[in-house]
Parts: sequence; C-alpha cells; structure tokens
Amino acid sequence: MIRHRRTPAIKHLDPLTVSEPWRPYVRRMLAAHRSYHRSVGDLQAGPLHDRLHDLGRHVDAGVVAGWQLARRGQSLAEARRGIDAVRLHAQLDDLGDEATPPAGPLVHEELRISTRQALESQLQSAAHLDAAVAAVLRHLQVVDARLGEICARTAVVVTRADAGPHPHPHDAAEQLVLLQEALREVELVGRVDVSLPELPAPAAGRP
Repeated sequence: MIRHRRTPAIKHLDPLTVSEPWRPYVRRMLAAHRSYHRSVGDLQAGPLHDRLHDLGRHVDAGVVAGWQLARRGQSLAEARRGIDAVRLHAQLDDLGDEATPPAGPLVHEELRISTRQALESQLQSAAHLDAAVAAVLRHLQVVDARLGEICARTAVVVTRADAGPHPHPHDAAEQLVLLQEALREVELVGRVDVSLPELPAPAAGRP
C-alpha cells in the first residue's frame, strides 16, 4: 500500500487559527482530505490506484482553496465587527436628516452634513462587508459539500474494486467521471473572486 504524504501547503493548515463559523469547515475539509488519501492508499497498485492518486492533487488544491476562503471570510468578518452599526444609526438620529435645521448657533450646517455623510459611508461599508462575508460562506459551503461527495465516491470506487472486477465492471469508470466533475466544481469555486465589492462613487456635489 502507498501512503499519502501531505503536501507542505496542507500540512500547515491549522483549524485553530480560524474562528467560528469557519473552523468547522476547515476541520471537515481536512478530514475529507485524510479520508480520500487513506482510501487511495488502501488500493493495490494498478491503473485505478494511479488514476485516483493523480486526482489527489486536485483534492489537495480544493482543500487549500477552501482554507483560503475560510481565511478570507474571517478577515472580512473581523473588519465588519469593527463597524458598530447600532452606534452609527444612533448618531445619525441625533444629527437629524439634511432637511432638519441646525440644533444651535454653534453647529455649522456644512459640518453637520459632512458628519452625516461620513456616518452613512460607514454603514454602506458595513453592508458591503455583510454581502462579502455571505458570499464567502456560500462558496465555502460548496467546497465543503463537494469534498465530502468526493470522499464518499472514492470510498465506493475502492470498496467495489476490493470486491473484484466482475460484479460491477463499469462502476469504477462511472464513479471516476462523477469524481472528476465534483473536482472541477471545487476548482472553479476556488478561483471565484470573493473580495470586497467596490464601493459606488459618491453622489455629485459631495466630498
């Protein structure tokens, strides 16, 4: 049996370096990675083993892509936690809307409008961050689900191969096709840009 040795990129992935809700995804992806390579390692040498071993590189890449998504999601979530939307809304309420006259002689109208615009900009940034975090989470869920599927399909291939070639002569090939389709989706999701959306330009006449 050939035992898989984790690539350096996989070896240094530590679920404890990310927090909830990202940590469970990283743990499951690493577990799927171990299960896949353990199943392949249990196969006897031959064309099927070689094919699954080659596909293992794509599994490795999928796990790394999932890890990068988790790290990106945590970074965005931490940035979002730095914006106190409740406080910002309260400050906006204290300022009143742009049609409200100044609260007193010491309040300059231009300063009040500028402050309001700065508060609204922070709330807009919070909304963009919320959308970006949600997008990362959706993509991470796809990678997680697909890696789990890949692991299960590999176990089916290995189990049937151990049973011998006669009961299901075409199953291994069919499962390999499905396995490749799942790997392609993982790779596509891993290449999706989930960075922060660009903020719209300020309205005309505003600084």
